[in-house]
Amino acid sequence: MGAAHSRGASRGTSAPPNPSQKKIRRRLLICMGLEERGGFPQQHPLVAAFIEKKRSSCPRSKRYKALVTQAQAGGVPTPVLHQIRLDVARTFAALPLRRANWGWPPLGSAPDAELERQETLARVLMAFECRAIDGLVDLAPKRQSWSRKPRHTTCIGRQVDDTVNFESCTLPLRSRSFDPELCENADDERIKAVSTYVQGCSMMAAMCLGFTGGREEEGFWLLIYLLEDVLGSDFFSRRPALLGYHGDCAATASLVATEVPRLTELLGAQSMGESISTLASRCLLSGFVGFLAPGPLVAFWEELLQVKDCEVYPRFPLIKWLTGLIQQGETELLASLSETCREELVPYFFQAVQHSAHTLPEGWRPQVRVSKERLLELRSISEAAAGQYRELTQEQRMQDQHAKHLVASLEKTSSCLSDAMMHADSLASLAQQAVSSGA
Repeated sequence: MGAAHSRGASRGTSAPPNPSQKKIRRRLLICMGLEERGGFPQQHPLVAAFIEKKRSSCPRSKRYKALVTQAQAGGVPTPVLHQIRLDVARTFAALPLRRANWGWPPLGSAPDAELERQETLARVLMAFECRAIDGLVDLAPKRQSWSRKPRHTTCIGRQVDDTVNFESCTLPLRSRSFDPELCENADDERIKAVSTYVQGCSMMAAMCLGFTGGREEEGFWLLIYLLEDVLGSDFFSRRPALLGYHGDCAATASLVATEVPRLTELLGAQSMGESISTLASRCLLSGFVGFLAPGPLVAFWEELLQVKDCEVYPRFPLIKWLTGLIQQGETELLASLSETCREELVPYFFQAVQHSAHTLPEGWRPQVRVSKERLLELRSISEAAAGQYRELTQEQRMQDQHAKHLVASLEKTSSCLSDAMMHADSLASLAQQAVSSGA
């Protein structure tokens, strides 16, 4: 009986953990970003799988370190680089303070801590643009090729070797000398859908880095997952510009009309459309960063990254949360807008929704529920509106090209007429000289 009791006690008491097992477990947690190391906060437990999905599927030439090296060697066009620098400098003021599962590392007391944080974000954005340019090079008409000899490029006033040394191998940079006009005039839909950098990308990248605790490479791959797998390449498309975004504006207008019908009726279709467009340009392109209160902002991003319950329309959280914000302030808007002159409707609408979004309580969530059938309908509305926008931009582009050719033709004709008149004047002068000499 004593032996049996002893065996039962031994079964009920767990053995102390082995020190080597504890070390292995800690290393695994650090690799997954779930335990702090070297001043980095814990990584959000949601994002590890998304990061690994994108990192493991990329070819060697498009790994993060190689892309950063390309960017630092002049791989990013100067206007884009200038815009990135401007945006990075004003991004951090819009970010929320550190939270349990989100946040950049503390700045510390180092004099260059703020500058290094900005450089981290800038490198991520430059690597993103390099990846996009590489996609254009791959798809553009065959006027570019791999450069087998190291070439030298001027970068920030100095000469740098354009060959990438990465993991003991030499990866020559792809030539950036392809003609942008060839891409602009190409009919390949894949070229048109390649993402491009816009101002909101800096805020989205900063939020991604917050989810990785400031880990640079992990933040880059989370941004790529967001832009390619959640938002889709057409959201920040190069041509037509922001195709998916314009489609989602139409879907938002449709959802708002059904969720806040009294406000829609009061404003009218035109004023409501203008108000939604103004809000969408601020909220959708930046992922609500600097617009939503901190608690709801992180909750929105968690929902957006998970693609939860909206696999058929992954961008739906953008539309849902914007509609929810308008719905949240509907009562106040109905009371105030009825006394507002028509010229002030749109700016007042924006300011009222913005104030409401800034002051939301910690646990606020949008009270917008849609069926799967309605979700599919909203996706169809977005796709149809994007198609109409594409047709309009193509028509405008054709008109611009026709006008350009017409101006060139008129200039050529004018030049020919001018030459003909000069020739006629010359002949008349000669004839007059001949008459004068005969007399």
